Amino acid sequence: MKGWIIVTVAVSVVLVSWFTIGRVSEAMKPPYTRFMSPPEIISEYYVGLNTLDLSHMDAALARKVKNPWTMEVTNLFVTRQTRRAYEGFSPTVDPNEWLAEGKKPLVEGSFLYGTTDVTVTRLDERTFEAQGILYTPYPYDEEEADHIHPRGGKEGVVRDHLHLFASNRPHRFS
Repeated sequence: MKGWIIVTVAVSVVLVSWFTIGRVSEAMKPPYTRFMSPPEIISEYYVGLNTLDLSHMDAALARKVKNPWTMEVTNLFVTRQTRRAYEGFSPTVDPNEWLAEGKKPLVEGSFLYGTTDVTVTRLDERTFEAQGILYTPYPYDEEEADHIHPRGGKEGVVRDHLHLFASNRPHRFS
């Protein structure tokens, strides 16, 4: 009888250890952006914004840095996936694709979301400025409402200052 208890406890310890080690090693794994240059990392952040992919965005940020777009991107991602599942239709249109296709009229119920023309400028050794055109389905404030595009969305300039996280690890931004 004692033999089965010992075997059960040993198997349980092995399984819990295997699961825990797997989770910890995955959490400690460096992001795929680790060998990218700072401008490439910043561009990858905006690619994540365009594709509604928080993992791309978070890979460009230093650990424990809060992504200011998390709530908006999450809401739009859930909306897109729900509509895709129930209606077979994706309401979000990447503005880069829309421009490449000649600014064709948008399908009813769809909207532009993302950035175009992102440029990254080094201001000093640790500070970069990313500037581009941001397309959203609504204006963030009344001053920005003057650049309305089809389907009632908004086009405006986004300007972010990003600070290189100082460490001897690969580049990350805060």
